[in-house]
Amino acid sequence: MGKKAALKIIGIVLVLAGIVTPFLYWEEQRSWLTGALISISFPLLPYGFVMALVGILLIVMGIVIKEEMPTREPIPIPPAPPLITRICPQCGRVLAEDMKYCPNCGKALG
Repeated sequence: MGKKAALKIIGIVLVLAGIVTPFLYWEEQRSWLTGALISISFPLLPYGFVMALVGILLIVMGIVIKEEMPTREPIPIPPAPPLITRICPQCGRVLAEDMKYCPNCGKALG
């Protein structure tokens, strides 16, 4: 998983947590006059707001930033060993060093 996807996922989790957090602990207050429920207090609302804001910021960062492709050093190619060749003294054909007979004329190469 890349950095962009991780930022987006963490951002979404924080936004959801920021929305749910204020509802975890709320207080219902009764009116001192009528005894009816008149207000609902959210003491965790500032924390939920901050979490949601940080989550939105992370989602935006996950969308905006560019992931750099890792660069690798080129693999050096070793130089090829020099080809050791011989020439047949009878027909002039180029031969490999390890040949004992010329495949063209059949002369023994000593």
